[in-house]
Amino acid sequence: MSQNRFLQLFLSASLIVACGVSEPNLSIDSGVAQPPSPDGWVNPATDGETAPSPQVDAAPPASKGISEAEFCQTYGAVGCCMPDMGVLFCQGEANPEVMVLECPGQCGWNGNENYYDCNESGADPSGANAFECPEIDIAGCEPSCTAGTCDNADGCGGTCGCNAGQTCSAGSCVTSTTPPACTNGQKRCSGDNVEVCSSGNWALSETCDSGCLSGICVTGSCSGCDIAASSVKVSLPYASTNPPTLVSLSGSCYVGMSSDPCGYKTASVLMILADKTNTVAIKDVYGGGYVWGIQLDIDQRDPTSSEYSSLASSTGISTSVLKKSSATKLTTKMSSKPSFDGYSLPAGVDVQLWLPTGGSDAYVRFTSSTKTDLDPVLSQIKGSGITMNATLIPFSGYGTYNYTFKLSSSGVKVTKISK
Repeated sequence: MSQNRFLQLFLSASLIVACGVSEPNLSIDSGVAQPPSPDGWVNPATDGETAPSPQVDAAPPASKGISEAEFCQTYGAVGCCMPDMGVLFCQGEANPEVMVLECPGQCGWNGNENYYDCNESGADPSGANAFECPEIDIAGCEPSCTAGTCDNADGCGGTCGCNAGQTCSAGSCVTSTTPPACTNGQKRCSGDNVEVCSSGNWALSETCDSGCLSGICVTGSCSGCDIAASSVKVSLPYASTNPPTLVSLSGSCYVGMSSDPCGYKTASVLMILADKTNTVAIKDVYGGGYVWGIQLDIDQRDPTSSEYSSLASSTGISTSVLKKSSATKLTTKMSSKPSFDGYSLPAGVDVQLWLPTGGSDAYVRFTSSTKTDLDPVLSQIKGSGITMNATLIPFSGYGTYNYTFKLSSSGVKVTKISK
């Protein structure tokens, strides 16, 4: 079955074609189809309620088409199209049921899968499989349910439920004390489990091998992903100051028509900006006494083994996957000149933040053509320190980030990373 069919809302024909599936005014409410009531005939109750008795002077309509069994025998899983409804086909081997894919006006032949499907058009070009469905007659079936019982078959392919204000408990209807947790038939993911709503409560339906997405077990393209979306614990890119690191995922995988990624192919770790041992002093930068500077060196490096483990624990991305992608050079440039919190540079003093692609050292450097201009800067660094803010653009292209650095006599420390 294609993902297109798999992701549609499936409705049992035993609920929606009681008066013939070709009725144009079929209505859908909360996933349960309600057939119209022509000629005064009262429809069987849906959503588990006890069916009301027909009016005294009314009778079910006469047979208008083939039976459900005849339809399945003729059309099977290949199905056919109902212009006002979508695709009709049969599912199940021992006791096949007529199923409906809702896509009015969008039904046609799927040449890749060789059956009728949604988001297609036209008939089977070979002519072997008819395009338009016949009318199906299952109107003679009336649900049979014992008052006060539930979760047992109603004789028409459905399940007996309870009246309004009641819930089903161990096969018996009891007065509800709390609102139902969900709507019958609704699906959701709970970790790798698919849960379906039954009698107002969530119940395990199946456990997925490759993760769960929107109440569906992930299959198809997500099987080639190294990282399941459900395993990721944080919003990405992930920024941490311990150690100072950025982690970003790449190669998003999707399943079916979902717009949300169900997995990722790899992860990238941007190099750590780490302290280096510094001797904070005013030095002749180039020799000759025409440029003076105070330089605090920064180390750009890969995470250590323990830091990889820490990142894996925080993000939910395994160490093996984090290491699979070699660390991306931070290789940043500043999008604007650094600013300072509660501090102003003396006149004549400039600042540089240098984070190269490789080879030479990274550093923060204060410079001036006059050595004495740097004396108050040196005093501030050795005293309470200087808090510097810089907007950086990683070479890897993972967006723009705001870094906060604490400059002190012990070196440069990253205290904050944010978008």
